[in-house]
Amino acid sequence: MRISPTIRTSVVVLLLALASACGGDDDGPGGGGSGDAGPPDSGEPTCRGVADSCDLFAGHCEDQDGCFPDGECSGVPRSCSAIFTPGECGGMDGCDWSDGRCSGFPAACSTKVGEGSCAFQLDCVWTDGCQGRPLDCDFRATESECLRAEGCRWE
Repeated sequence: MRISPTIRTSVVVLLLALASACGGDDDGPGGGGSGDAGPPDSGEPTCRGVADSCDLFAGHCEDQDGCFPDGECSGVPRSCSAIFTPGECGGMDGCDWSDGRCSGFPAACSTKVGEGSCAFQLDCVWTDGCQGRPLDCDFRATESECLRAEGCRWE
């Protein structure tokens, strides 16, 4: 399984934030914390809300931090023997033009791993997808980072 750099970074940030949250006893004024950040009710603006799920971003996945594009090629490619021109036959993975006809066995649509290769296999259709898990709003430390995430707000 390949993990995208964006997800790997999000996991590291999440783990660091969790470790930091568990490290002190900041229950209010004089709580003995490090002093780097006030308690949640300190009046300082923070990032709040719930970041929108990655599956809502098909087609523009990179717009949500923590999400990465994914998609699939589906359909049933036509039989090589149903292709009657050398150009179309040559464009089908698994088909060959010889002696005035197209023959062979076309590659299944599901074997196509990108939109471009899917488009060249006749009768295959690419569907955009988006996977991953966006970083929770609570772990976004700056206003600009917060506002980059759909569903989060700075207040």
